[in-house]
Amino acid sequence: MTEGHLFLPQYSIDRMKTAGLPLWATELTAHDHDQTVKANTYEDMLWMLFGTPEVEGIALFAPWDHGIQRPDGALWVGPNLEVSVI
Repeated sequence: MTEGHLFLPQYSIDRMKTAGLPLWATELTAHDHDQTVKANTYEDMLWMLFGTPEVEGIALFAPWDHGIQRPDGALWVGPNLEVSVI
């Protein structure tokens, strides 16, 4: 992952905060075939979001690789819901 990969999401959050409205992060996904990179991306995004008081809710999208359009974003893989990013 390149340094500064969260610049645009943080910039967007900072801009939206100026409206003074509560924010929700919905359909949060991180796509990568490398499970370590994906885990680090999720961790970075969640730290950023939980560290923003204006964010009142976070919804993870597509946690299981079955039946989703992009399985490389799944947190759980396989028929037994094996955790893939921890």
